[in-house]
Amino acid sequence: MKSKLAKIELDRFILTDAAEIVAAREKCILIHHTKDIDAAGDEIEIVVRNIFKRKLPSNYYIGHGHIVDEKLNTSSQLDIIIS
Repeated sequence: MKSKLAKIELDRFILTDAAEIVAAREKCILIHHTKDIDAAGDEIEIVVRNIFKRKLPSNYYIGHGHIVDEKLNTSSQLDIIIS
């Protein structure tokens, strides 16, 4: 019986995050029609990063940006970086 209860709680836990992402997607679609493509994409990226921040221990860095190697080669922009 406990495993069934745990599954229901896990489902609810995941559905809350999914609903947050879907809401951000809807906002993204509205912003996209204004032709501000960068701002539209940011809506979902910010929500996903915040979900990771809530789920992972605080000693993990969750952000976005570029990765630079020892030869100073720079990656393209990354929507999420976890370190």
